[in-house]
Amino acid sequence: MSKEESLTPDLSSDGSPLVSWREFFHSPMALWAALGVAFVAFQSVVFSRWIVDGGLHALPSGDYEISTTEKIVTWAVQVAVTVAAIIVAVILLRASRREGRPTFLALLYIGLPFTVWANPLANYGEMHVSQNRYALNVATWGSYIPGWSSPNADEQAEVLISATGLGYMLCVLWAMIPIAIFDRLRGRESPGVMTRWGLARITIATVAVGAVLEAILDPVWVKTGAGYAYAGVGQTFTVFSGHWYQFPLANLLVFPVALSLPPVLMIWHSRRTGRDVWILQGREHLPRRARNWFGCAAAIGLANIMVLLALALCLLLWGHDVFPADTPSYLRV
Repeated sequence: MSKEESLTPDLSSDGSPLVSWREFFHSPMALWAALGVAFVAFQSVVFSRWIVDGGLHALPSGDYEISTTEKIVTWAVQVAVTVAAIIVAVILLRASRREGRPTFLALLYIGLPFTVWANPLANYGEMHVSQNRYALNVATWGSYIPGWSSPNADEQAEVLISATGLGYMLCVLWAMIPIAIFDRLRGRESPGVMTRWGLARITIATVAVGAVLEAILDPVWVKTGAGYAYAGVGQTFTVFSGHWYQFPLANLLVFPVALSLPPVLMIWHSRRTGRDVWILQGREHLPRRARNWFGCAAAIGLANIMVLLALALCLLLWGHDVFPADTPSYLRV
């Protein structure tokens, strides 16, 4: 990842940045940070009620069958996801050290775990996604989200690693990979493509890269059966239709648009204008110790908007059908 633009705040006579809370509260960062705090407060209430009512427990494991091979695959995928999350964290940590402060993508990586609360929304109204009840899981907290309803809510699982949790953190790859590819295309030309390309070109390229990434990773992930399956989606616009590992083609558009475009376009605009990433504009007015905290809050706000957009588009485009007859019992509700 190339270095993002540096801040150039006004300086006092001793060379230290001027602190102006009034200017900060009129900046984009103040709005996004307030949104992030609101999301944290909301999910704190949801999870608190869920825990107090005894929801923090795994679903019973005696009412399904799973082979030894499937158990090994489930654990292997959970380990692989954990290792991948650590590798991504190291990459972003090194980039932040080079930058001298947390990068935008590092902050987004930190913000994504705070979107896990929304995972049950994928089954709002109807069962669309079933999760592996053998994997590390807990009973769903969906019933504690205001307005949420779904069939057999008491039997729905939330897988902690390969479907939510660390799996959500890896959504940052939908931004990291396109940016890494664009930076590789720089070659001997200066400035790079992230600066030379216009809005239409960078948008089309980002969606195309995200669609290829989604077409490779998600079906493979589903086929392992280690995390989740799109067992309840409509079968009209799917590949492997009628099988438990079917894959909705809508995802090829939804996830690039919701998870790739917002951060990529923000970084693209930042590099073209020489200004800070939009949601972080205003941090130069803060005390140094406060910048990272407000940056995390702003990233939480953006991450939640991105994930909610993805889920809303999925519910709009997926459709619904009964679970395929070959759905393994450990993936059934």
